[in-house]
Amino acid sequence: MFNKYGKQFIFKSNLNTKDTEMLDIKSKFLKDVLAAWSSVNFKEDFTNFGKEIIWNNTNIKSNSKPFMFCDWLNKGIVFIEHLYDYRKKQFYSFSEIQTLYNVPQTDFLSYHKLITCIPSRWKTMLKKEEIQYKVPEYLFKKLVPQLKTCRFIYNMLLKVENKYPNTPGKEIGI
Repeated sequence: MFNKYGKQFIFKSNLNTKDTEMLDIKSKFLKDVLAAWSSVNFKEDFTNFGKEIIWNNTNIKSNSKPFMFCDWLNKGIVFIEHLYDYRKKQFYSFSEIQTLYNVPQTDFLSYHKLITCIPSRWKTMLKKEEIQYKVPEYLFKKLVPQLKTCRFIYNMLLKVENKYPNTPGKEIGI
């Protein structure tokens, strides 16, 4: 039912009840559940703008409606801090977003739409914030199996080096 709104992710969003009514949800029951959830969950005051969820957020609207890019959510882009470079105090460029999250070239206009829709007050406050990003635990779970792959590659390189000992660069210690 909530597929185009990020499935269960919609319950992590920051929607007010007025915006939940604008969503195209066929089931009256689910619409009522979401409206009730929003009336309890919605917050207007923020202390950390980087930790704000981008998708289905009442404060980030296009054509007076909150929006969602499901493909971007699936790539791990969830919070403002995923788009913002705290070292440079500016949003990542589209090419940086492509490199970081493997976003296709065809999403160029989506990127600009998103950056434009972020309130200017938030952009100002982000420049004052310091990075508070904690690497998600699931990234470590992805890396652990890769350690064995690196060891395998390292051992293969040692075998090649032993097989061809007179390779260029040996005399200078490379």
